[in-house]
Amino acid sequence: LVGDVDQSIEWFLQLLGIIPTDSGILHKMGEIFDSENDKQQAYHYHFESFRYFPSNLTVLDWLGAYYVSLQVAEKAVAFYEKAALMQPTEPKWKLLIGSCHRRSGNYQLALRTYKDILAEFPENIECLKFLVRMCSDMGLPEAATYATQLKRAEKAKELRERIGSSQSGSGSRRSSGRS
Repeated sequence: LVGDVDQSIEWFLQLLGIIPTDSGILHKMGEIFDSENDKQQAYHYHFESFRYFPSNLTVLDWLGAYYVSLQVAEKAVAFYEKAALMQPTEPKWKLLIGSCHRRSGNYQLALRTYKDILAEFPENIECLKFLVRMCSDMGLPEAATYATQLKRAEKAKELRERIGSSQSGSGSRRSSGRS
């Protein structure tokens, strides 16, 4: 069935006739329609998958991105909040929530969200970049503080990467010397 989209859809529809609440099949149908650029059908199947299994991160991410693409970012927040609850140590979801607030024009809530993220993940470069940009745009004095933190975080990341690459390089030399 690889490459035969129409046949795949037909088989999945028959399967849904037998098991209409299977979130995995519904998700797969959503992916198929998404790959065919039928966003309306893709949304329908992704949302149905979400209704039956609201804990699939891939589906939550797709639904959030769908609403962002329709420029109704405030509707995406609910999906990203669910994902953030399921993965509290993953800053991606909280950054997406902040981005949605920013896109929908709720700058104060976006700023508060980014500040909360920074308190939890003080080395998060992406969050610091958003804070620098937002504070600069809003004329807030803490923009300079965040810019300094950003430079420090970028240098620390660069140093970690350099140390990591030098350790992996020296490890390969050691192993080649034993042969």
